[in-house]
Amino acid sequence: MRKKRQDAGSGPLVHCEHVYEELGKESDRGLAIVGASWLDHLLADCLKLKLQKPKKDEELNRLFEAEGPIGSFSVRCKLAYYLNIINDDTLHDLRIINNIRRSFAHYTSANDPKRKLQVLSFKHNTVANGVKSLRRSKELVGKLLLEQGDETSRDFLRTVLAIGFDLMGEINKRILGRHPRMAR
Repeated sequence: MRKKRQDAGSGPLVHCEHVYEELGKESDRGLAIVGASWLDHLLADCLKLKLQKPKKDEELNRLFEAEGPIGSFSVRCKLAYYLNIINDDTLHDLRIINNIRRSFAHYTSANDPKRKLQVLSFKHNTVANGVKSLRRSKELVGKLLLEQGDETSRDFLRTVLAIGFDLMGEINKRILGRHPRMAR
C-alpha cells in the first residue's frame, strides 16, 4: 500500500510517467511555462519537507504564498541550493529555465505596430542560447526517446525532466526514508 504524502502541502505529486506525456503535448510556450511551474511546485514540496514543521500548517503555507517570503521561483531555487537540496549545476539550470519561462510568459510584439505579431519559440536566438547553456540537458539522452519538437525544445524538456526526477527523488527520500542515488 502506498504511503500518502501528507507532509508536503502543495497537493498530489505528479507521477513520472505522466509528466513526459503532458509536457510533450505542449506548445513551446506551454512547455516553458508548465515545465517551470512543475519544477516550482516540486521545489516548494522539497522545501516544506526540509523546514521545521510549525504547530499550524497555515504558518508554513503562508511562507509559500505568492506574496510570501518563499513565494517566488527564484527565491525557492536559492533556498533549495542553500539547504543543499540542489547542486550548482541544477541551480544554474533552474535560473535559465526561469528566465526562459519569463520570456515566454511576457513576450509580445503586439506593442510595436511596425512588427507583425510574432510567436516566441525555442528557435528564437535568446531562448535557443539559454537552452544551449543548460548543463543538464544531455542527462536523459539514450534513456528517454524524445520525438516532439526540435532539438532545442527537446534539450529544454530533458533538463526539466532530469531536475524534476531528482526533486521527486528528494521528496521520496524525505517521506519514505529512501532515495535512489542522485547525480549531484
